[in-house]
Amino acid sequence: MAGVQTIAQTDAAILVAANIAVANYEAALITTPAEVTAAELLEVQANTAVALVTDVAAKADLEARIVAKKVFVDAAKAAFTEAELQAAALIAAETAVHAYEIAPVSTPEEVSAAEALKAPADDAVALVLDPTTRDAFALRILIRADAIALARTTLEAEAAAALALSNATNAVVTAETTPTQSNIDAAQLLVTLLPDGADKTDLQTRIDAVQATVNEVTDAAALADSKVTAHDALTVALLTYTEGNYTPANWTILTGFKTAGDAAINDATDLAGVNSAQNTATEGMAGVLKLATTQTIPNATTGYANSNSTTPEVVITNPTQSVEITIESGTTNPTINVSSFITGGTGILPEITINSANAGNASVEISAVTTVTSADVTWNGIIAAPTITTVTLPETSGETKTLSTAIEVGFTGAKLSFDKAVRILLPGQAGKRAGYIRTGIDFTEITSICAADNQAIGDALAIDGDCKIDIGSDLVIWTKHFTTFATYTQTSTPAPALAPSSGGGGNPSLGNGSGGLTAPTVPPQTLPAQTSPSQPVILATSETSQPPYQAGAPASPEQPTATAGEQPVSETAGVPSQTVAVGENIPEQNPTVSNQSLLMAIVTFGTGNWLYAFAFATAVFMLGLGVRFSYRKSLRKPLRNR
Repeated sequence: MAGVQTIAQTDAAILVAANIAVANYEAALITTPAEVTAAELLEVQANTAVALVTDVAAKADLEARIVAKKVFVDAAKAAFTEAELQAAALIAAETAVHAYEIAPVSTPEEVSAAEALKAPADDAVALVLDPTTRDAFALRILIRADAIALARTTLEAEAAAALALSNATNAVVTAETTPTQSNIDAAQLLVTLLPDGADKTDLQTRIDAVQATVNEVTDAAALADSKVTAHDALTVALLTYTEGNYTPANWTILTGFKTAGDAAINDATDLAGVNSAQNTATEGMAGVLKLATTQTIPNATTGYANSNSTTPEVVITNPTQSVEITIESGTTNPTINVSSFITGGTGILPEITINSANAGNASVEISAVTTVTSADVTWNGIIAAPTITTVTLPETSGETKTLSTAIEVGFTGAKLSFDKAVRILLPGQAGKRAGYIRTGIDFTEITSICAADNQAIGDALAIDGDCKIDIGSDLVIWTKHFTTFATYTQTSTPAPALAPSSGGGGNPSLGNGSGGLTAPTVPPQTLPAQTSPSQPVILATSETSQPPYQAGAPASPEQPTATAGEQPVSETAGVPSQTVAVGENIPEQNPTVSNQSLLMAIVTFGTGNWLYAFAFATAVFMLGLGVRFSYRKSLRKPLRNR
């Protein structure tokens, strides 16, 4: 019934307002243009009020009264010109709009009163016929409407804030009067919703004081009950794990978390301590890895781990623990598993030191909080530990390179880069050259010398940079990438040289050389049997070629011999032919090794084996002496058959 009475009361109030509006319209004077304009505005208001009436009969009566009055208004209006009526309309519009613009809006009540002035202003402007003037009035009304709406929003926000502060203050008072956890929580919720400021800070301080009091009075029975509950929770949690899924070491670690958790629960002095001990133990058990038989993890206390043929892979999961790994000699494919830190091919590593007896006691040191990034975003976080390998050093003309040692470290599938430098120590390699090679790139020598052996110097390297430094008898490489590193020696191959001969005749001798030797030979020169003392003897020379001498071949070519009735004469290529008669006085000549023969020997020396080149030069020189001796002998005695 209460709802029905409210509706009835509302309908009655609407009917009263409608009667007042119609009565005002009926009482309006209409003797001047201004009065006629005012009456028209009252007509609009009367129609608006009557439209809300729900009583049909009453509504019809009111509408009839409006129509009756309108007859008189229209008649009066006809007595005036349009200009007179528009002048009056402009005055009425200005009056209504101005009243709307200056209405105060400092309180919610004033805002409501100002909002009520908008409708009369709109009605007055509607009577203005000039569109430009009417639009100007409409714009003023629109601007004022926005300002009034903002004022209402501001006042409502202030009211809401005041109400929220009042409610929060009352809740804090309740918590202070009755200090229970539920009252504290209720007050905290309301205070948290307050805007930042002095009021909120003051209320929060009061809540904190109440909370401290409640915490202090927590009784021993409640603490004991919470400990029993926590112990039971750890026992149930341990039953969810199967020992067979873990290595013995890891199962010991897992049960150790439970044991440590029970001890921490017993030592707790408040509810928060009990909850913390239970959560730490539960999370610790859940974090223990189910390892394969080929895996191991660092000691939880010392951080030490051992990689061997049985467990070649060391799994690291603690982002803050310093890890030191020893790789035993003979371990096949030792690896470091840091997959728990890697996402999208990159991650942050803890401090890791690797000492590899499997790689000539080389060591690798990665500093804490080092970011590693793989060129392959699908990298699974497996790092190949240092392993002895071999590389093919590039050839350099005139140089001999000898590999000392080579180790492979990192990820063979793609480059691993580090934002902080990694220190690699190669024992006994001081003074050696060093370089690196990776699939897809040529061998690159590391020529930069580190200013010192420390992390700061290494970190200053460029991206993927390297430098080296001798430390005692060892070589240290600071690098920002992993790959295959090698040390080697490089010496110059001795260059061949010509040296003057100390023998007679002024003929040169050849120095050391190497390789094959091509030695031209001179066939024997024959003299026909002499039939007359005056028969001339023709000496002729020719050149033939023999196959080149190779390493291991005889040191000199086989010498031909003369046949019966012929006179052998040895002569080198390049000696001119001569015709002489027996007993003829031939001017003494000095047959020498020809320039062509010497040139051939020198060329052979530069490209072949130096022993054969030297033998060839000596043979040619001796051959020249033999020819000279033959000439002189022919002058002293006639040729005869042998």
